[in-house]
Amino acid sequence: MIAMKREITLTTTQQAAFERLMAGFPAAYVLVLRGDAGMGKTTVLRKVHAATGGAFRGIGEFLSELVSRTPDAVEEAFLGMLDDALAGHSVVIVDDLHLVTTMVRSRGHGRTYLLDAALTAVLGEAAAQQKTLIFGSAEEVPWPIRLRAFTAEIAPEEMLVVRHD
Repeated sequence: MIAMKREITLTTTQQAAFERLMAGFPAAYVLVLRGDAGMGKTTVLRKVHAATGGAFRGIGEFLSELVSRTPDAVEEAFLGMLDDALAGHSVVIVDDLHLVTTMVRSRGHGRTYLLDAALTAVLGEAAAQQKTLIFGSAEEVPWPIRLRAFTAEIAPEEMLVVRHD
């Protein structure tokens, strides 16, 4: 049986975000794709993955990593997932970062600083190894990423206005 590779089709605004990410790719080692829920971030990140290769990690992989740890080890699980992916790939794409940050915030205000510390360590190691991290998020990303990132955004499609004269 022959497996057929499915072509990823993007809307105009998704294509613009894809092109912006790809333009930032050689210049930055941290990239962010921002867009509201349902805007197609995963679709765009899958297209970036098809173009660049590397590892693609989402909330499912993060939760699998978290299951093997204590419930309070959210930051440690996230760091472990990233470290494992970076060990074997020069490009790591992380989808739905906002779900991880929401989980951290729900555990208490001080926990945010633990995630920031973990991200700072991972980002520093990625830079030292000349590896690229790409994050997709529906919310503002944590400051260690925001300080270093080249950002692309999926803007809402133009609204169709129907006039009744």
